[in-house]
Amino acid sequence: MDSSSFPNFLSAWWSLFCRCLLGACLLGACLSEACIPTKPNLQCRPCPCPEETHSCEQGVCVEKNAATVSNCLPQEVSVENVGDVGAMDSASPKEVVQDSSSLEEVTPDLQTPEEATPEPVLEKTPTEPKPTGPCLPTRLVGELTGHSSYVNGIGFLPGKSIAITSSLDQNVRVWDLNTRQILQTEAIQGAPFNLTVSPDGLWLAFAVSNNVQLWKISQNKITYDKTLSSHTDEVTSMEFQSGSDKLATAGKDKKVLLWDIFSGKLLTSLENTTAPVKGPIVNLAFHPQSNLLLAVDEDVVVRVWDVDAKEVYQNYVASAGAVVGRFTSDGLAMVYAVAPGHQLDHWFYQGSFSVNFKGTGHTAKVTHLDVHPQKPWAVSGGQDTTVRFWDLPSAPGGSGGLRDTLTQHKGRITGLAFQPNGQGMLSASVNGQLLFWGCP
Repeated sequence: MDSSSFPNFLSAWWSLFCRCLLGACLLGACLSEACIPTKPNLQCRPCPCPEETHSCEQGVCVEKNAATVSNCLPQEVSVENVGDVGAMDSASPKEVVQDSSSLEEVTPDLQTPEEATPEPVLEKTPTEPKPTGPCLPTRLVGELTGHSSYVNGIGFLPGKSIAITSSLDQNVRVWDLNTRQILQTEAIQGAPFNLTVSPDGLWLAFAVSNNVQLWKISQNKITYDKTLSSHTDEVTSMEFQSGSDKLATAGKDKKVLLWDIFSGKLLTSLENTTAPVKGPIVNLAFHPQSNLLLAVDEDVVVRVWDVDAKEVYQNYVASAGAVVGRFTSDGLAMVYAVAPGHQLDHWFYQGSFSVNFKGTGHTAKVTHLDVHPQKPWAVSGGQDTTVRFWDLPSAPGGSGGLRDTLTQHKGRITGLAFQPNGQGMLSASVNGQLLFWGCP
């Protein structure tokens, strides 16, 4: 090579070196993590498009998500210059080293706040405030459907929204009161009636003809345990004693029997030799804080038994036709329904029980009665199809009276009971209605 051509040789090599250097820079920019154009007229360098965010259409990376941010610097390329870098298609990304510090951060175009679609505002559904204390449950919550005949016994599990009912359809059902759905159904051979639940919620009892069936309650389910057999005629009433393991039963055989619920052993038969029971016993109720047992029979006598002493504590002669009675929740009074006048008699205890108040309003025989578990209130129902709430006197000589009347039932009342928490009630009628009531 002569000295005259040497400058041309250096010029050619310098031009080739510059072209290679430019190609390497462009290749490094293209083979970064992604090749994302930020303007419509930018063409993607021949490098892989990230499948998660882009697709390559005819050499152009088309963005799938406008909000994606990439570290790859797009290069504006004119169509004339594409041929200059075409030879770099086969370059391996591993062979190219790029100084990322020389690249400016590129942020894709995003929607401005004015262009952004506002998120829909969801309206909150107003919720009913839950009752915080006892009330008179005069608001109809809904009907429980499932029995094919009328309900004749109602019980509740304390501290839970669970009810248990017996029916003439020969079924015992467990209900979720929150959903008003059936949790369990047990078919009984013979019609169960006069169902009751123990105050601790662990035992269920109901009558089937002359016998009493005991069932255990666990995790809102009932399981048969044993049958108590000693009555010689139909069992008409039964009651668990609070805080003990005793169950009292009574029937048309004029007997009051006391049972041990764990062993099923008959403990005693309560008999009054000085004033024998003349008519069938139709109702039993234990005193909430003592060993007294109220027994109402059809011979117009209301008897209060001392269970431990096995003797009658006091007799009360009703005006005629007493059918149902209860002690008040504080144990200071008792209330029972009598047929004449279709009224409620309220008696206070002052050394002995004495009549204090007579409630009138029913137009036919009262057949069912319950007292509120926390307040001096009572509820009654009967053959006039109405359910009536009563204010009871809170002290001897105090006043009481009719408080409210429910008229939604279309037949005589066959079952009536307050919930143990004092915030609900179930009522049943002969036409098959089973209604759940809550606080107003």
